[in-house]
Parts: sequence; C-alpha cells; structure tokens
Amino acid sequence: MNRNDEIDKMVESIMRETTNNPRDYCFNYIVSRYPKTSHETFGFPGKFIKSLDRIVYKEDGSKLELDIAELVEKDGFITQKSTINVEHQTTPIEYGKIDPIYDYKIHLIHENNLPSISIVITPIEQDEKMKCYTSKNNVFNVYHIVVREKDICEKLNILRNIDMNIEISESNAINFAYIALFVTGDIDKKILEEICNMFAQVKMDSHHRLDTHHVLKIMIKEIFKDNKQKTKELLKMITKRLDEKEFCELTREEQFKADIARKDEIIENREYMLAKEKEETRKKLAEKDEETKKKLAEKERMLAEQNEKMKKLEQQIIQQNSK
Repeated sequence: MNRNDEIDKMVESIMRETTNNPRDYCFNYIVSRYPKTSHETFGFPGKFIKSLDRIVYKEDGSKLELDIAELVEKDGFITQKSTINVEHQTTPIEYGKIDPIYDYKIHLIHENNLPSISIVITPIEQDEKMKCYTSKNNVFNVYHIVVREKDICEKLNILRNIDMNIEISESNAINFAYIALFVTGDIDKKILEEICNMFAQVKMDSHHRLDTHHVLKIMIKEIFKDNKQKTKELLKMITKRLDEKEFCELTREEQFKADIARKDEIIENREYMLAKEKEETRKKLAEKDEETKKKLAEKERMLAEQNEKMKKLEQQIIQQNSK
C-alpha cells in the first residue's frame, strides 16, 4: 500500500471515530499533556507549581471529577500559595454543576491546608470576573476567564507571524489547540481551516505535532460535521504533514485508543450487568423477606387463634369443675 492509500485509509478510520463532548475532551487532553504551558497559555491565575489529583471520592462513595486542579504560587492576583480548580464550560453553569465545584474547593482546602479558588474558563460573556454562587447554603466566589474573539485573534496573529523555517515553541504549539477549542460562531470554520493550513507548514517537535493533530482532527469533525467533504479534505491535509515515523505512531496510537475504547465499553457493560444483577438479587431478597414476613404473620395469627381457643377451653373446664 502506498503512502496516499495509507493516509486515505487512516482518514476513513478517523471519520468513524466518535468523541463525547469534543471540546471538553480536547481541553482536558491538552492540559493534562502540558500542564505548566497550558496554565500560562490559558491565563490561569497564580504561578504553576504542580498538578493535583482531580478525581476525589467523597465519604458517601460518590466521585468528584473536575477538569483541572493545581498548586500555585502567588502572583499579582493570588496573594499567597494556594490551590485552584478549573472547570471548562461551553454552556452556562447550571445548579447541578455548582455543588461539585464547591465540594472540590472544600476538598482542596482540607487536603492541602491552603486557600483555594474556583475558576471557570468559558467563551460565554460574563458581566464581571468574580461571580457569587450558592451551594448548600454556602456563598462562594467563582473567577471567570472569558475567551473572547479578540483573544482568538491575538493567538492567531502570533501564529501568523511565526518563522516557518524555525521549530515553534511549546506555547505556540498549544496556541493551535487554544484557537481550535474556543473559536465559535460565524468565524469558526474559516479560522479552523486557516490553522489547519498553518499546521501543514510549520516546523514542530514530533510530540507536539502528534498531540496537535489529535486535537485538530477532533475539532475538524466537530466544526465541519455538516460538511463531510471538507472534513475529509482537512483531515487529509493535517495527516499528510506527519512524517513516516509519526504516521506509524499515530496508527498504533489510534489502534490502542480503539482497543481501550472497546475494553471500556466491555467494562461498562459488565458493570451495568453486575449492577442489574445486584438490583435483581436485592429485589428477590426483598420479595423473600416480604414473603417470610407474611408467613411469620400468618403463624402468629394462627398461634393467637390457638391461644384464644385454649383460653376458652380453660374457662369451660373451670366452669364445669365449679358446679
């Protein structure tokens, strides 16, 4: 199979892939791969020290999971060493989202014995950066980072002015993901196509290129989901940019991810079946318990009737003996 046929086959495979909540997924993906650089690129407050666990199990067994948790040093906004938790939101914060944000904030405070600030990064316009929310009768502030069209244009101009003959920095590589993630509205298709063209020309570290390709392919499918031909065209353009070694790694990576997805599906089905079996067992035990209760109640009723008969018989004997 020649190179073009391999690329066509890969593109067809990518077209068949599905990703739940593509923007959330890509945000988590790029931030987990490059936490320090993402912290700076996305404009989170504080000076990055390290990432913290973002999955927490509460006492009742329920699980909390937010997009980012970090330990940060003071800067112009944060006045002392603190923790931050960041949630990426493409829709307004609903009440169901407020409680987990607050719970995670309290967990970080207790776990690290440090102040904690909750942050939401979003393309949705806000009246002010700090907004008050109420969770379980507790009022707390959430700091909003709003990504506007001017922020997209600023990152885009940086990429437009880079030297195509020099390998770009990690922060500039992440600018590709930043733009793809947050561009919305009437300009999204035009700008995404532009950065795909740039990606096909710039020099980039191999790891950065594979990770950027991963984000771009998902966002191409999301933004051009109503245009299959353009989706194929752009996927082919960015996949052609990979050298032979990267293409082989991508092939293995895609196969690995497909295997993981299948295993996850099997595990989810198994957990569903176990939960269903557990519920059925519980119901059967409850039914048996109810049946046992009924039998005991019937025995008690019969004993009560027998006791009543015995009492009547004793009374009769007493009356006969007294004559």
